[in-house]
Amino acid sequence: MVTEHFEFAGWTDNLRLANDQVEVVILREAGPRIISLRPLNGFNVFKVVAVIPQPPLGTHPNDFLPNRSLTLWPFTDLSDDRIRFGQLFIRFRQADRGPIKFGLRHTEKWAGYVLGDHLFLKTIPLIKGKQYPDLGSNFELFTNEEFLELESLGPYEEISPGQTAKHTEIWVVFSGIRLPHLYDEEGFAEAIDPYLKQLL
Repeated sequence: MVTEHFEFAGWTDNLRLANDQVEVVILREAGPRIISLRPLNGFNVFKVVAVIPQPPLGTHPNDFLPNRSLTLWPFTDLSDDRIRFGQLFIRFRQADRGPIKFGLRHTEKWAGYVLGDHLFLKTIPLIKGKQYPDLGSNFELFTNEEFLELESLGPYEEISPGQTAKHTEIWVVFSGIRLPHLYDEEGFAEAIDPYLKQLL
């Protein structure tokens, strides 16, 4: 395992971890958070298409209470064509353009990336009854021209000296898979289901 400090994508305080198969770059200045995960000599899987599941649609007049929230940062333009809000998924395509950031109170337990024939899935924990930062967000997406980040957030916790807090994500990567285009949401949902069963 190689561990070294180096500059990456304009950030100066980063930690690189690598073995003979994969490299991880951890941004320490604004985090810590992982901003690059790639096979050696491969693509950064964070420069991809993000897939975020939506809660099931309700019916009117039966469902009067809201079942989702969206938090927007001042530089986020919802008319940007990188974002597509579908019935089953939010799709976000990373591109060489300026920043976008939004947060969700995310109840669907997972989010992921698609890059070619690779699928990256991660769990998004939500503890009911707890307060979360950024207007109640337990999930946030940020992108710029360098990368696309899917971030889970833990709830506010009061921690005394000597105590610790724990926040757990589970990650899994699948290779050599074929998924329908996300415009076919039902086909995509059916195709991704066996992989989700291995994550959740």
